[in-house]
Amino acid sequence: MVRASWKPEEPFDYLWRHYNTSTLGPWTANDYATAIARLPVAGAGVRAGLIYMQVNLWSPWTELLAQVAHANRAGVTVYFVGPRLPFDLSATCPGCGWLPLDEEGIHRQLAPLGVRLTAGRRVGPRKLCDLKPLWPAMLPELSARHEWIGYADSDIIFGDLAAEVARLQPADELLTPAAFYPQPLSNGNFLLMRSVPKMLRAYERSADLAKMLAAFRYQGFDEWGLARRGSMMSVFQQMLFAGELVARPTSRLLIQDAIIVSGATFPMIDSFGANVTIEWTAGRLVAQRDGVCVCPDDAIPQFGLTVCDECLAKRGSVRTDVMLHRRLEILGFHFQEWKKRWRKREYLKLRQVALGLGSSSRGVPVSQRNRTLVALPLAALPSCSAERIAAMGFHVVARGFRCGPVQLRRPPPPSPLSTHTSKRSARFPPDWPEGADCASRLSPQLWGCREPQSGRRGRRGGPGGQLLEEMSRDAAADATVDA
Repeated sequence: MVRASWKPEEPFDYLWRHYNTSTLGPWTANDYATAIARLPVAGAGVRAGLIYMQVNLWSPWTELLAQVAHANRAGVTVYFVGPRLPFDLSATCPGCGWLPLDEEGIHRQLAPLGVRLTAGRRVGPRKLCDLKPLWPAMLPELSARHEWIGYADSDIIFGDLAAEVARLQPADELLTPAAFYPQPLSNGNFLLMRSVPKMLRAYERSADLAKMLAAFRYQGFDEWGLARRGSMMSVFQQMLFAGELVARPTSRLLIQDAIIVSGATFPMIDSFGANVTIEWTAGRLVAQRDGVCVCPDDAIPQFGLTVCDECLAKRGSVRTDVMLHRRLEILGFHFQEWKKRWRKREYLKLRQVALGLGSSSRGVPVSQRNRTLVALPLAALPSCSAERIAAMGFHVVARGFRCGPVQLRRPPPPSPLSTHTSKRSARFPPDWPEGADCASRLSPQLWGCREPQSGRRGRRGGPGGQLLEEMSRDAAADATVDA
């Protein structure tokens, strides 16, 4: 959340645009039953079902999720469960389904499972993540329609998910992203399980299920948050060791935008001057990155765009002597941190316009001024028609979604970049991860930095100075475009 004196009219969505609260409900049991009866016949019988669930407003990019879902319709039926969607789902993804569900509805769906949240505990967005392993059992009508059922985060763009489902064998019982195999198996990003009681009710094996239900805050139950025997990681690992579970990793990688480095502000895949684009075309997702090697040191290895051979021995380091030029097809892209940049940029743009309207719009009703702001195009999410996406696709960069194919603003760097003068590999430069965000002053490609210290590193003409000058020019150009 950006701290400032100006705030848009409530309620607003993730990118600060005014939202119609009537889409949130309330929804009754009859509303749910009616929606079940109206689920598209075309979606039934498809091998896998995938659930997106929300208790608050849908993300502004949800329509893109539906367009991606339509491309995977041969193997996966996607269900949007929660508030009414702000677009016509039948036109965007005819085979997809929508079910109305609010906080009271979640309590209704949990009751037949013999599961009850402690009185007074609200089901907010974070607590809803704790319940992800229960979603397939909470929605038995959906699980019954498919051989496989699962869930995904709403900030992940998928590529050819249908191909992953087609690879599943009769003995397989769990599909998890390759980075999470063989440990921890569980995760909240994406998971498919076979629609059989053993898997649908696997959460009952947790020794800390009651603890999770009683806790007010998110416990990481869907992943590995409960330290002892409580999380789904523990459940799946015990099943695996006992020979009761056949798990399969995805053939392609699920890439995330953050590089996990302990004890530091996380760098992004586009940090240190790297050029990164994620391109979706005709149902396939291709990631391209040109930049130095950055080695994570997370407990869960994240293999992907930034990793080089040297990372095996030099975890948590920036290999400035190794330049990577990588292009590969991926299963999905998780923009968990990039979306925060988009939110900040959109806020600053709206705030600038709102303050500009202040002196010239005295006497104009606040509602009219807000309509002016809502009418502004989203820099992070331009309007792309379904026809244009079907014909030309879209791509994702650090500044947001873009219609059509990739058009690089500048060519890949011809030689290794360095933010310091050393020619050998080093730990993160001392002028980097102190936590201060200078992206607005330098460039969105350098995140979590502070001003360079005096000395050779920051002088004009040196390697570091040239890079900072280049980033400053990029930032000025970005500001002009966004304005």
